[in-house]
Amino acid sequence: SGGSRSGDGSNGRLIPEADLPLALLRAVDGKIAYAAKRVSTKTLMFEDLELSLMVKNGILTRQPARARLADGELSLVLHLDGTALPPETVFELSLTKADLGRLLRETADSELLRGRLDLHAAGAGTGTTLRTLLAQLNGRADLLVSEGYVANRYLELLAADLLTSIAPWSKNEPGTQI
Repeated sequence: SGGSRSGDGSNGRLIPEADLPLALLRAVDGKIAYAAKRVSTKTLMFEDLELSLMVKNGILTRQPARARLADGELSLVLHLDGTALPPETVFELSLTKADLGRLLRETADSELLRGRLDLHAAGAGTGTTLRTLLAQLNGRADLLVSEGYVANRYLELLAADLLTSIAPWSKNEPGTQI
């Protein structure tokens, strides 16, 4: 079906209840290749995008999509088996040597963190909608930031949260007797 259940399907949630295009996957066999110098979303700019999708017998494969994102190398491998009940999805994603400061400025208008970001994630899940697929997702993500910088005001916020977590009684008192 490919649409959402009602309106945008989000019901105020971050991830909408958007149906995966399973009927289309089962009805079409073919290959689509796409390349673009630049592709923009509201918050991200992908450069040198190359992707290839193949659908055969209800199974979608993307081997691999590549792009540059925030001066880093992005790669995505995707396998969606629309014939399985419930449908199964497996993915691998990597982003290497990305400019974390630029990525945060573009997506969150934040200057709190900077550094070189390496992200590697792999997972598998089942579901007929984007929300259920993500809810069922199981996998691993590794994140490494090198040449890092954290603004002191962010460290102060983290320290306050940490203190509140380990010493909840300290919230209302100006000090703690030892």
